[in-house]
Amino acid sequence: MRRTMMTAQRVLLLAVVAVALVSCCVVAADGQGSKRPNIVILLADDLGYGDIAAYGHPTSNTPHLDRLVQEGLKFLDFYSASPVCSPSRAGILTGRYQTRNGVYPGVFEPQSLLGLPHSEITIAEALKEHHNYNTAIVGKWHLGVGNQSQFLPTTQGFDQYTGIPYSHDMPDPADCFRSSAGDLPCFPGTPPDPMRTTTPFYTADHDAHARRTGAHAPTCKYGHGMEGNFTAVTTATQHECLSLCEQHSHCVAVQFFARECRMFARTGDTFPLASGNVCYTRHTSSLNPSATTAAGRAAMHLGFKGVLDPVASGNEVEIPLYRYESSSAPRIVEQPANLSTIDRLYTQTAIDFIEKSKDEPFFLYFAMQHTHHPDYAGPDFFNTTDRGMMGDSLFALDWSVGQIMQTIRDLNLDNDTFVFFTCSTTWEGGQRVPAVARWPGRIRAGRVTRDITSHLDILPTVLSIADIPLPTDRYYDGTDMSPILFHEQPGARDYYFYWAANVANMSDLQAVRWREWKMHFKTGGSHAPNDYFVPSCRSNTSVTTHDPPLLFNLYHDPGEHVPLDSTDPKFKFIVAKLHALVDELKDTPGLFGHAQIPPSNPLAQPCCDPTCRQRHPDNLNECCRTITSINAAV
Repeated sequence: MRRTMMTAQRVLLLAVVAVALVSCCVVAADGQGSKRPNIVILLADDLGYGDIAAYGHPTSNTPHLDRLVQEGLKFLDFYSASPVCSPSRAGILTGRYQTRNGVYPGVFEPQSLLGLPHSEITIAEALKEHHNYNTAIVGKWHLGVGNQSQFLPTTQGFDQYTGIPYSHDMPDPADCFRSSAGDLPCFPGTPPDPMRTTTPFYTADHDAHARRTGAHAPTCKYGHGMEGNFTAVTTATQHECLSLCEQHSHCVAVQFFARECRMFARTGDTFPLASGNVCYTRHTSSLNPSATTAAGRAAMHLGFKGVLDPVASGNEVEIPLYRYESSSAPRIVEQPANLSTIDRLYTQTAIDFIEKSKDEPFFLYFAMQHTHHPDYAGPDFFNTTDRGMMGDSLFALDWSVGQIMQTIRDLNLDNDTFVFFTCSTTWEGGQRVPAVARWPGRIRAGRVTRDITSHLDILPTVLSIADIPLPTDRYYDGTDMSPILFHEQPGARDYYFYWAANVANMSDLQAVRWREWKMHFKTGGSHAPNDYFVPSCRSNTSVTTHDPPLLFNLYHDPGEHVPLDSTDPKFKFIVAKLHALVDELKDTPGLFGHAQIPPSNPLAQPCCDPTCRQRHPDNLNECCRTITSINAAV
């Protein structure tokens, strides 16, 4: 582990100069001039390790992501900084665990008063302040809004922002929303629309979200595409497994392999169940036997499957869509945001930014809403795949990636642009994610790496492209991936720490990995409400402490099914090494910063309502006077 310190001002200045020097040397050597390299980060939300075809899924339609993998470096052991949204995004932009940057415990909510601390140095700030990069974020922010919008991305180094400030499943009963009675005022205690619930677009028992939360784990676990290990499903769990094993995410209980769940192929394919005498058809379930028809499948999308049908009513959620450019103040231009049109809006906004910035260095952070629950698909993507709602949602995501990459090619920016695709989501199935790095002429295409890498490494790597050390006024958990990317050498890290989703102190470190070995101190527990419909993910689910700890060889047993026997001669040595890594972590400076997430006030929820007045004498967010959609302009 490394300790790095230096004044922030000097760090940023040096980072700028270094990027200029490296890009001049590297790019000029290719005969392309001295333009600094562009940086593009493409972030999917809650995308499972094996969800895309290039990572082994048998039915996903992801041609553009697959091409990205073919043209770049594919990571097999890449980790999200956290199992949940806000801290993983903070890790990407700061290179530091959530405990250091303050984005803990849990995630920011619409009513949160704080956000990512301004003392943190983001990638955008480093590139903008001293290199004068054009910087933009399109999509999901989820690092706080604040009671006066003081934590929006435009205060963190971004020139422009178009997107939703948090997850699109976060309408609150007290926020502003449209109802059958018209626009309601924005103050706490507003009666909710009788047709609206705090968990919209899915049913209480069987929902698309369950496929990520790991309900019924460990008997129904996510399959690993790398090994092609797809196993059978029992009659009793066939409908859950269709959803549950399609993906992972918020519940740390979910593991990596499926022992009693099978990934399903295209429409009409059937597989024998464990009993050997029952078949399960991909688009037919006991919950919706008419799903093989177009109408039945649409109903399955809107009900059991939880997707937003663009031709049906109720395809809007009560969340704000922000629009900001440097010439204007941040404003809510649409509330509720219309998810059936947002893919094209996001994608065109990103394309416009690239085209506008083509002659100058730019940083684009495209954080897509897909495939966070509830899944949705616009008119061009709904009902187009054999994988149901997840497939349609993923197809829309893939289309956006393809449009961005084609724009880069059309503008002849390939050799000037470093593209990194990854996902955000303490079992392996809850935190190991797909990742691809692409830079023609710098990164050899078609390579695969098993180096232990993570979101935390993105900021150090971007700075390293400038051949400059990290700031030394703070501790960085990330390491530079340049040896892996450009020199095909081992990376600087051979360990990784797994924090609980709702980490509050050192006791919430649940696991640690060193090389192929992973040790679990604790398993179970989550951050979901106690009445959450998936029992295994409720916050009152007990956390099991393991003494001696569970120890797995992830190369031989990536599903974490068979722990090494504590009497094995290797056990004592490996456990001692892993404990030593934890002791080193404890000694690092600033391991626990001030927690930003607990303070909240329902009045602080972003709101845009024609009848709304200023709601609080402390000047909490005012509601804008008009709702103006910008989708028509795209």
